[in-house]
Order: sequence, then structure tokens, then C-alpha cells
Amino acid sequence: MQMPLPIIVATVAVALVLGLNVISLLSSANLQSALGIILAALLLIGLVRAHRLAWQWGRYLAPFSGLVFIVGALANFAHGNFVNMLVGTLDLIIALGMLVFPILLSRDSAVRYFRLICPACATRTKKAADFFFNRAKCQKCQRTW
Repeated sequence: MQMPLPIIVATVAVALVLGLNVISLLSSANLQSALGIILAALLLIGLVRAHRLAWQWGRYLAPFSGLVFIVGALANFAHGNFVNMLVGTLDLIIALGMLVFPILLSRDSAVRYFRLICPACATRTKKAADFFFNRAKCQKCQRTW
């Protein structure tokens, strides 16, 4: 299936977060950036491969990272110089992308992309049938696919 527009927007937002974490790691070599790189890379791979676990974790992890970017933006704005103001503005733009992530992933096209519609009764589901969400389970008819 072709990647729908909400997933493309979400993928671009995660790619930006990944890029910023790589730049942050290269400039300061802190552990937070390494963790951010790992989580963003896993989410990016999952979005591209249409893995349901990326859909599930993206709804929770992305808004949390958006709040972290807002805190970072406020810290950059507090310094007051031009470079920090520019970085703070970029942080706010990325935070907006992360905060709308649950909305993007709840769109009908995104739900179809992640195969979260029961083939038997056509009900949307968000229930995993296994730990890694390789299979989904319908909440209405209990069918697993």
C-alpha cells in the first residue's frame, strides 16, 4: 500500500527529530541524544514499514517528545541570542509536529495503512494480539489477523 499523506507528514517529523538528535550528539556527545536517536530511528523504521507497534508507540512517544522539545525551546529562548532563538524556533516547529502525531495516526488512511481494520467486520481496532503487535485483534468480533 502506498504511504498516505498523514504518514508522510509523521515520517518527515520523525526524520527531523532524528536529524536534530544526531546533530546534538555530534556537538555535545550526551546520552539523551543517543537515546533520542535510537527511539526516533525505531519509530521511523516502523512508520516506513507500516509496523503496528510504531503506530501504537507513536501515539504516546511522539507527544511526550513534543513536550521535551517545548522545554528545550523555552530554554533556548531564555538565552536570548540569535542562534538560540533560531534553534528554539526550530524546536517549536518540531514540537508541533510531534504533538499532532496522534491526530495524524488516527486518520482513516493511516489506520488502513497499518492494517488496523478487521477484515471480517470492518471495525477499527487498536488491540494487539501479541507483544510486538505483529497481529491485531478485533475488539468487536475477536478475530485475529
